[in-house]
Amino acid sequence: MKHAVWLMMVGGLMAMGDEARILHPSFASPALGKEKPYSVVLPEGYEADANRRWPVLFLLHGRGRNERSLIEDETCRRALLAAPFVTILPAGDDGWYLDSPCLPADRYATYLAELIAHCDRTYRLSPRRRLRALSGWSMGGYGCTLYATHHPNEFGVLAPMIGLLDFPREGLPEGQTYAVPRERFGTDPDLWRTWNPLLRAEALRGMKILVQTGTTAFDRTMNENFSRQLRLLGISHTLEKREGGHIFAVVQASVPRVTQFVEQSFKENEMALRATWMREAKYGVFIHFLGGGDGWNGEVDAFDAAGFARDCHAAGAAYAVLTLGQNSGYYCAPNATYDRLTGHQPGERCSNRDLPADVARELAVYGIRLMLYLPSRSPQRDAEAMQKLADVNEQQPAPQEFTKNWSAIIQEWSERYGNQVHGWWFDGSYSRAGWDDLSQPYSWRTWAAACRAGNADSVLAFNPGTRRDLAFASLTDEQDYAAGEQNRFEVTPESHPCPPSMVWQILCHMGTMWGRTDGPQLDDAAMIAYVRQVNAQGGAVTFEMGHRLGRLHEAHLRQLRAVAAAIR
Repeated sequence: MKHAVWLMMVGGLMAMGDEARILHPSFASPALGKEKPYSVVLPEGYEADANRRWPVLFLLHGRGRNERSLIEDETCRRALLAAPFVTILPAGDDGWYLDSPCLPADRYATYLAELIAHCDRTYRLSPRRRLRALSGWSMGGYGCTLYATHHPNEFGVLAPMIGLLDFPREGLPEGQTYAVPRERFGTDPDLWRTWNPLLRAEALRGMKILVQTGTTAFDRTMNENFSRQLRLLGISHTLEKREGGHIFAVVQASVPRVTQFVEQSFKENEMALRATWMREAKYGVFIHFLGGGDGWNGEVDAFDAAGFARDCHAAGAAYAVLTLGQNSGYYCAPNATYDRLTGHQPGERCSNRDLPADVARELAVYGIRLMLYLPSRSPQRDAEAMQKLADVNEQQPAPQEFTKNWSAIIQEWSERYGNQVHGWWFDGSYSRAGWDDLSQPYSWRTWAAACRAGNADSVLAFNPGTRRDLAFASLTDEQDYAAGEQNRFEVTPESHPCPPSMVWQILCHMGTMWGRTDGPQLDDAAMIAYVRQVNAQGGAVTFEMGHRLGRLHEAHLRQLRAVAAAIR
C-alpha cells in the first residue's frame, strides 16, 4: 500500500498537524484488475488511542470528479477535518458504483466492497452497523444509496447529496431527467429497474437518512419521488433543499450538513440500546431442536427450514430463536473448532447440514431475524467433551481454559453466519465467578467478543434461571436484553423491571412445560391482553413453541395467528 501526504491545498497551506490526518494511499483491486487510489481523512486524536475503533463515513464522488475533489475544496476539507470520525473517499471513476451488465471489466460495486473490506483491515474502524455511514454526491449519491440497499446490514446512516435517486428511468418531467448512459446500463428499461434505488427503498428501513437536493437541480424531482416512496413505506427521513442547481456549489453547502448529520446520528446510535429492535418487534418464537445418537444427521436433514419460516411468518413473529444444541453434545451445525478440541470427526457430533444457515436464509424472505441458543457451558451429559474442553460442573466457576475454548467455538459460528444471526441466548449462566474478573485473560469480554465477531450488533442474554429476582437482572454490562426465563405468562416490565441498560424480554413455554405440544396455557383473549400489556410497558414476549421437525404445533400456531391479528 502506498501512502503519500498531500501538503499543498487549494486555498493555501493546511494548518500544521492537519496534513498528517489526510492520506492518499492505494490498494490492489482484483475486481478492476489494477491499483486504485483513495483518500482518507482521520479524525483528531486518531493516533492518540491505539485501541479505539472509530465510526466511519464512506463518501463517494460524482461523475467527472475524483477521490480528492472534496479535499481540494477549502469548505469541504474544513468540514471533513473537523468531523469526529474517519472519512474514506473512494475513486469511482465514471463507473456509477455498479457492476455494469454491458462492460464486464467495470465491476465498481465489487470494487467498492473490496475497498471497504480493505479499509476495515487497514484502519481502526468500528464494525458496528450503526456507526458506519454512506454518503456521496450526484453519481456518488446514486451509488451510495444503491449500495446501501444491497448492504442494509452493514450501514446505519445514509446521506446522499443531489443524488439521482429515481434512476435509471424514463418519463420524468422535462428538465428533471438525465440521459441514461446506455453503454453502461444497457437499453432495456425493465432491466434498469433493478438498479433504481427508489424501487429498493424498503431495504433502508432502520437507517437514519438525510436526503439533500437543490431547489433548481434536475435531480429535484428524483429526490422528491424518493422521499415520497420512503414516506409511503413509513421510513423516517429528512429531505432538505439547498439553494441552487445540480452544481458543485450545492455540494459545498451540503457537505458540512452531512458531517453534522452523520456526527449526530452516530451519537444517537452510540447511546441507543443494541436490542431496541427487540422492543419494537413486540414478540417472537423459540423452539427446542435437540437430540443425538446415530440418527442425528437424519433428523437435522429432515428439519423443514422453509416450512418453519412460513409458520413463523403466519404467527406474526418478528424474530425466531433456534437451539444449536444443549447437554447431549450434539449440534445442528458443523463446527471444525469443536471437532478439533473434542477429537471428533466431522458429522459425528456437529451435523453435516448447516441448519442455522438454511433457517436464516428462509426467515430472511419474510424479514424475520434469527437468533441462536447455546448453553453457557460444555455439554453436561458428555463427560468426555467436558474433560477435553477443560470444563467442570456448571454450578462451579468456569475455568479459564474452558472459556477460551468455548469462545473459540462460538466465534467460528459467529464469523460464519455474520449478519444473518442477530443475537444469542445463553442458558445456564449459574456461576458467574469464572467470568466476573475482567482482569483475567478470559471473561465476559472474551465471550461477548466471540459472539459479535461476525455481527458487531448481535444482542446477548445470559440466563441465571427462573427466579424472578434474577431472570430480569443484568449479569454483565455485555448483556443487551433480559434472559427472562419463566414458566407462566404473569410478570411484566413494571412488576419485575430490568436495568435501563437492557431491553425487557420474557421467554415462556406455550405448553405446560418446555418442548410440550399441549396447551396453550392461556386462552386467546388472555394471551392477547398479556402481550399488549408487556408491549405497552416496553417489553417483548418470546413464545417457546412445540414443533415437529420445524413445523410449529398447530394449537400454538393458531393462538399466535390470533395474537398477530390483534397486535400486528
